[in-house]
Formats: sequence, C-alpha cells, structure tokens
Amino acid sequence: MMMMMMMMMMMMMMMMMMMMMMLMVMMMMMMMMMVMMMMVMVMMMMMMMMMMMMTCLTSLLCLVSIGTRSPETRNVPFTINGGDEALEKKFLDEAKKHKLYTLAGHRSVGGCRASLYNGLPVEGVAKLTDFMKSFMDENRK
Repeated sequence: MMMMMMMMMMMMMMMMMMMMMMLMVMMMMMMMMMVMMMMVMVMMMMMMMMMMMMTCLTSLLCLVSIGTRSPETRNVPFTINGGDEALEKKFLDEAKKHKLYTLAGHRSVGGCRASLYNGLPVEGVAKLTDFMKSFMDENRK
C-alpha cells in the first residue's frame, strides 16, 4: 500500500514536471514571437523613414536628385542641382549649423549621402527633410 502511494506521488510529480516544462516551452515560444514582432516593427519604422526621405528627395521642385549608385537601402545618395559643388558645400555647411552631420558623399563619388545605419530615429529624418525643404526654398533659382 505504501509502495503504491509512493508510486502515485512520483507519477504526479512527473506529470507536474512535464506540465511545467510544457509551460516553459510555451513561454519561450511567446518570447520568440514577441522578438519577431519587434523586428518587424523596426523594419517598418526604417521603411517609413526612407519613404519620408524619398518623398522630399523626389519632389519635382526639389533641387536634390537621388543617385542610383548605392544598392544599399541604408544609404540615400543625392546631389544638389545636378552636382553643383558650390551649392553642395553650402548645403553641408548649413547642415552642420543645424546639427546634421556626416552628409557628405563618399570621397570617390562625391555628392551627398544620408546614412541610416545607426538606427536613425524618425525625428532625425523629419529634421533632415525640414532642413532640405528650407534649403531648397532659400536656394531656388
């Protein structure tokens, strides 16, 4: 009788352990799903930032034209007024006054380049597009 009770208790403990293991597996799966959802949200935010930049950059009235040399989606290369070096220098100098740094293009290509590598926040994109629009308005011929 005692042996039977011990066996039943052991079986109950094993069942409880199995249930706990199943719960742990389910929790891990839920955590993985949450991480995947967060990754999707980050990717969507990056796409929204790029769309905001492209909206400004592709405006018909804009002095800025987008380059096609960069296959990456984290760099947005562009020229100002078809590669006007004096105007690009003025753009870069004024950008620094607005605390917008590292917009100069690659030394082998020239032009300008907005980089989205370091998790650029939406506010940063908005600040850049606002500056680009004001620069365009001030320097339109």
